[in-house]
Amino acid sequence: MAYNLQPLITILEGILDPDQTRWIVDENNPQLQSLLDKVTFLQKLLDKSSLTQLDSQIREVAHQAEDIIESHMVRHILSGSNCVRFTSSKPCPKKVTRNLDSVLEQSEKLMEMEDNKMLQQVDSAMEQVLKPMDMLHSNSSSSNYQCGWRGLLSKTERSLDVWKKIGNDVKAAIAESGEQCYSMLSLSYNHLPNHLKPCCLYMGAYPEDYEIKGSRLTHLWVAEGFVKSNRERSLEEEARDWLKSLVERNLIMLRGKNKYGNSKSYSMHDTMRDVCIRKSDEDKFLHVKNGPELILSNPRRVSSDISNSMNNANVLTESMSLTRSVIGIGDSQRDEIPPVAFFSSRLLTVLDLMYINFEEFPTEIFEFVNLRFLSIWCRSRIPRGISRLRNLQTLIGYIWFDVPSELWQFSELRNLNVREIQLLKDEEMNYCVLKKLQIISVTTLTREAETWDGFLKSIPNIQKLGIDDGYSRRSTTIDLSHLHKLQILRCNYIRIISFVDGSDCCSRVMFPCNIRKLVLCGCEINSGVLGILCELHKLEVLKINACSFKSEETRDEEWELADGDEFLYLEFLILVSWIADETNFSRLHHLRVDNYIYLEEIPSRIGEIPTLQLIELDGCSKSSVASAETIVEEQQSDYDNYDLKLCILNPR
Repeated sequence: MAYNLQPLITILEGILDPDQTRWIVDENNPQLQSLLDKVTFLQKLLDKSSLTQLDSQIREVAHQAEDIIESHMVRHILSGSNCVRFTSSKPCPKKVTRNLDSVLEQSEKLMEMEDNKMLQQVDSAMEQVLKPMDMLHSNSSSSNYQCGWRGLLSKTERSLDVWKKIGNDVKAAIAESGEQCYSMLSLSYNHLPNHLKPCCLYMGAYPEDYEIKGSRLTHLWVAEGFVKSNRERSLEEEARDWLKSLVERNLIMLRGKNKYGNSKSYSMHDTMRDVCIRKSDEDKFLHVKNGPELILSNPRRVSSDISNSMNNANVLTESMSLTRSVIGIGDSQRDEIPPVAFFSSRLLTVLDLMYINFEEFPTEIFEFVNLRFLSIWCRSRIPRGISRLRNLQTLIGYIWFDVPSELWQFSELRNLNVREIQLLKDEEMNYCVLKKLQIISVTTLTREAETWDGFLKSIPNIQKLGIDDGYSRRSTTIDLSHLHKLQILRCNYIRIISFVDGSDCCSRVMFPCNIRKLVLCGCEINSGVLGILCELHKLEVLKINACSFKSEETRDEEWELADGDEFLYLEFLILVSWIADETNFSRLHHLRVDNYIYLEEIPSRIGEIPTLQLIELDGCSKSSVASAETIVEEQQSDYDNYDLKLCILNPR
């Protein structure tokens, strides 16, 4: 299984990365570099030809190398070392190198044998093709020969009924034999490119009909080390393409889309899931624990249904010392905490405990210094000490922090999706530049903090960001213009004005030019802001929710867009009178007016926007509902426009 090599390659590339500061590689550099070169070469060999005879050897060699290297790293970090040093004797991968050399030698011999066998098969096939051609050439009645083929084909009936019968026969054959069905579906898996196989098997960790967000799935694949590094694209971009490829091959199903039409959640058909579980057992890739049965000794990955009994949880500590991933699955969050289950697995890279409610944060997790993915639900703050998890890439959960400055010690951090991060003064935060960080859910500026500048300079490659200025008591400029990769921005409780006018507690937001989705919630807005928003040429989604507006009326000229702009979705703000026509948001797809009881009516000419597909009113006044109904009726009766739909929820 060539896919077993990629996590090892990811580890070695991380150690040998000249820009990293976590490891010191001195005289052992040539040895580790040689190991990386050999593993990479073997992976390329296996990408060209599947040598199933060597699957178990390849797996054992890859796992052995991972265990030696990561055990060395974990041992030194737990001893208090700030940097882990790799010398010529620590760790000693000589045995691994010898085993790898043996596998390489066998691989090359097998490939040479396969090449010779293939040449013989090609020669034999060519002989079979040439014989009838010679006969055809010597036969003067070649036209009769051709007609014979036509006659043979003409005997096959090709009506719709016949094809339906064939389809029914296939379905019956599948239904009659589960083993045959398994064999058929196995073909789809077996013919996958090597890099997609672990991604497909990973879906077996989740129960039947379980829906998982695409973003979560891709973050897990990255943390597992499945995704190959590509200097031109991020690991997440690569992983999203792989997910799309699995969907196109009908191995993973798209289950949900958001209101903008983008893919959101995925699942796997139960029959294909059974195939993945069996394949995972065969390949020792994943152990799925559905009940109180004990776990096999040191499975690489474990998926456990926590809604079932946890009676044997203590036994897990003795059988999982080399386990890398623990995924807890359940229908609802459990209030009981498992004993010390999982807490002896010092080499863990993935720990997903989102379905367990912790009253206090389990500080045993600070011992898992190899973690790259942590998902947890905790009712208390995370105490000092989380900075020990120096390899952390993704942190997800309903959590907040005693010492938020520790987060800026995670040089590998890519995704930070938590309840809240409270930013202190710059000198207390001691910001470091987090070049790999792409997502931060919500950050707030405490009353003691003066500006957002230090924080914003530390996240140059952020793509999704939430900022909350509700605690601020100072006028400030929030300059986001240098965040060129920022695409999704949520601003909460910010007093936004277009120009600083000297009034108290007002903030000027300088938006980035590449933003695609903007949410303004609970903000204070004046008319100048509208013109600024209309200058965001790549903006597709605009939501202005529960904001106070300086004027009760907004006019159409304030919403004029540059040519070519397209809004897929607009959720509007608190207004009494709205004056607009089809020239504003000329490519609007979806208009949502949410809980605005004071808005008297929807402008009638909004219905003339040619791209408009849906008007959605939720909790709005009777007069605004009546105006929307009139718009849709006029479009249908006067223009035969039945594409425009109306959705009314919770009318007042």
